[in-house]
Amino acid sequence: MGKSWLIASRRGQRVLRAILALGLIFIPALVLAVATNGIMPAPASADTSGPLHVGTGTDDSSIGTITWTAPGNITADDTSYATAALGQDNISHYLQGTSYGFSIASNATINGIEVKIGRGASGGDIRDYTVRLIKGGSLTGDNKAATGTTWPAGGVDEATYGGGSDLWGTTWTYSDINASSFGVALSATNVAATIPTASVDYMMITVTYTVPSAPVITPAATLYNSSENATVTQMSPQQEYAIKVTVADANTIDNLETVVVKLAIDTDGDDDYSDMGAANTQTCFIMTCTVGSTPSWSGDPSSSTTWDIVETNCTQPTITASSGIFWFRFKPGKVATEASDWDVYVVVTDDDALTDTYYDGNDYDMLWYGEIDVSGTAPNWGTIPPGMDFSHENAKKSVTVSYISNGNYDAAVATTNWTGDGKTATLNTSGTPGTNEFSIKAWSSDNLTAADLMTTDAADCVIDNTGDLTTESGDTNSGNTLYLKVGTPFVPGVYSGTITFYIRNR
Repeated sequence: MGKSWLIASRRGQRVLRAILALGLIFIPALVLAVATNGIMPAPASADTSGPLHVGTGTDDSSIGTITWTAPGNITADDTSYATAALGQDNISHYLQGTSYGFSIASNATINGIEVKIGRGASGGDIRDYTVRLIKGGSLTGDNKAATGTTWPAGGVDEATYGGGSDLWGTTWTYSDINASSFGVALSATNVAATIPTASVDYMMITVTYTVPSAPVITPAATLYNSSENATVTQMSPQQEYAIKVTVADANTIDNLETVVVKLAIDTDGDDDYSDMGAANTQTCFIMTCTVGSTPSWSGDPSSSTTWDIVETNCTQPTITASSGIFWFRFKPGKVATEASDWDVYVVVTDDDALTDTYYDGNDYDMLWYGEIDVSGTAPNWGTIPPGMDFSHENAKKSVTVSYISNGNYDAAVATTNWTGDGKTATLNTSGTPGTNEFSIKAWSSDNLTAADLMTTDAADCVIDNTGDLTTESGDTNSGNTLYLKVGTPFVPGVYSGTITFYIRNR
């Protein structure tokens, strides 16, 4: 708000009394919001890896008495077999296949494992004795052996064990599957009174798994007014706006970790988010919603700034829904740079570290903003003689002015007629005051040669035309100088008036 001072004087003295009215001036602008409208992501769907062949085939004597010959032959479907000659009621060692070479994603959920074994016999009645999976080098889970089924004689046929939703009675992680020690073990037995040969050509595995779906931001962003009912293209510092971000996640909103909105200048106009740089008061503000039953909202920079995320007006959608709208409410800082290429960049991250991003390169305008604050003592020329001319000796330097602006600005000053004791001292704007007239010059420093004549219009008396983008603390000038000239004759009296300092868009 404006400040003013009254100058004390003694009655009957020939004195001009000045009241210096100093004001806060700012240029209002329009209201901003940015919106994105969501689409539904496809729900997570099952993927498969395989069937893959064995990398390494080995004989394991931890069961049975009959050794497999050439166990390394099970690495391909090629009629090169691992074999074992089984007498009646003999049980073979384990024929193990490992090193499948899976590369399941680290965020995958394993849904099922399917094994296909190409096996046959030369005759007799050879059957499965054990079919189990290997986890970490040890047999684990269910025995899927088809103990009632005779292996085909005279050739090799394929048998299937497990399936896309069968976990074999245990749990699996991606690292279990990707390990070289993951695989399958087979043991066979002969229930006939002969000595046939069991043959195995290959042991393939297919793994079914699900990878969580990533969140989705609808590719659209629009500026709205504060009522969120009309689009605009401009922002103004210290006005409240809203950024609307619609996000969909097949795993529900509760699966989201953060929604981050970056509002910044695109310095080279190429719509590249990497140009936005780090948060700072002049070119970039970053807002974050940490999603939860009670969301938290934060802004960066968060201290020594007039940027503000208005947390009480920010909202998060229902977290049990699969899509919803996040509203970010904020006020641009006083020194958010006046420019015509402010863009919005949104990043959504879920609990599985999956992300979606959207860059809104609509080149929004940040309008000019200026603010002025005046301190010090109002000038008091005391008792002066009629006909006093401009001079350094009667100059007054008691006024300190601080300017805050987000762009180029002029410092200016103006005054009007002064009054006192029922009389009027008339402002002469030509610098040649006559009867009961006065003139005032002003400059940003003690420089009578450069000083400009005051009028009633601030546009006529610019005392500094070099102002530009300031910091949040502003530019402070304590050298402002006023020079007074009075005409003659001059009716004696105590006169007071208003001198107003301005900040103007340049």
